[in-house]
Amino acid sequence: MNTITLLTDASVNPLSRIGYGAYLILAEPGLSLHALKAQVKVRRFADTSSTKLELQTMLWALNDIQTLACRVTVFTDSQNIIALPGRRSRLEKNNYFSKKNQRLNNYRLYQKFYK
Repeated sequence: MNTITLLTDASVNPLSRIGYGAYLILAEPGLSLHALKAQVKVRRFADTSSTKLELQTMLWALNDIQTLACRVTVFTDSQNIIALPGRRSRLEKNNYFSKKNQRLNNYRLYQKFYK
């Protein structure tokens, strides 16, 4: 099975709640910087936060590559995304409610991530 590398990042303006997410898929080694720049995908997101935007960007990228039938190695600086696999059982067990019995803001995005 082929392996690809997925790099994601995102940045949001907290006052306007507008952010941009970007990703790059590396399927072959040794591409020039010019070729890599041409492959970066960028999307604008509105009504978002930093945590939500990182999830939105990751889900967008994974959706775009879901038909490639390959193993994916992900690189992200989002601590939330890095921690999600370890939080899955607790989040599902609590039906995506916090300890204060409030529905988590991004629960739908978490569900999509786990799916």
